[in-house]
Amino acid sequence: AEKVCTHFNARLVVVETEAENTAVWTMVRAITHHDYWLGLSDESVEGRWRWTGDQPLTFAGWHSGEPNDYGGGEDCAVARTRRAESWNDQSCKSKAVVLCEVTSDTMLKKASP
Repeated sequence: AEKVCTHFNARLVVVETEAENTAVWTMVRAITHHDYWLGLSDESVEGRWRWTGDQPLTFAGWHSGEPNDYGGGEDCAVARTRRAESWNDQSCKSKAVVLCEVTSDTMLKKASP
């Protein structure tokens, strides 16, 4: 999923506030009812969730009891469209919708001569 976003000079979506979480969920829910990837993982250190680019987690929208690393190997995060704006940890090999965002930094780099 991350490679898809990188191909388009973007990144997997990073959700930094509850308002942003609601806005993104509402937008995606209007298009699909499938889970979508967040740019959030604890692949480097189990239990230490970090956003793409190693940004610390400052807002968390986990569903009750999550993240739980159920069965081991749940190192990536998805937003669940069927669980009102909540997140779940699951295997990075699972299938989910790829949702990319373009940051202002990326836009500025593209606009520079």
